[in-house]
Amino acid sequence: VAYSARRFREELAKAEKIHGFPKGFVVVGHSMGGIVSRMQAVTLDRPAWNRSVPGVIEKLTASASKDDLIKRSVLFEANPHLRRAVFICTPHRGSEMAIGSIGELGMRLIALPVTVTAGISQSVIASLGTFTGGSARIPNSVTSLSPKNPTLKTIDSVPMKVPRPPSRLVPPST
Repeated sequence: VAYSARRFREELAKAEKIHGFPKGFVVVGHSMGGIVSRMQAVTLDRPAWNRSVPGVIEKLTASASKDDLIKRSVLFEANPHLRRAVFICTPHRGSEMAIGSIGELGMRLIALPVTVTAGISQSVIASLGTFTGGSARIPNSVTSLSPKNPTLKTIDSVPMKVPRPPSRLVPPST
């Protein structure tokens, strides 16, 4: 999910360069898309990670260069152009289904693209075990939805940076 959110961030940046966002934009996310959308509205920095899951970010990014794929996926700023975020049936804190038999079946059916896995060293894969419950597998969409996933815990621990709409709950007096 962190990789997908990074790709979404990059595509939004391209769209902003081409079209501009003078009034900002709204994201609407359903299910896992809601988590990807929420990752546009939060800033994940080292202090946020260390408050939520101490030591994980150092272990994961210790040997990473500035432009490292994994580093760019887990350390980022909230998108300043985001004005609203709408979430529909989003498992913000994960889903038990991801760690059950249905999740196991889903993981057997998933093959990550070579473009994602090619540049990941064995030492980084070992560090990524933190995200997969200690297994030696690279995180995927199913493991990303585990309630034990440190990314979800960290995202949940930081405030979203989206302006609140004005309250319109009280009807105007006549």
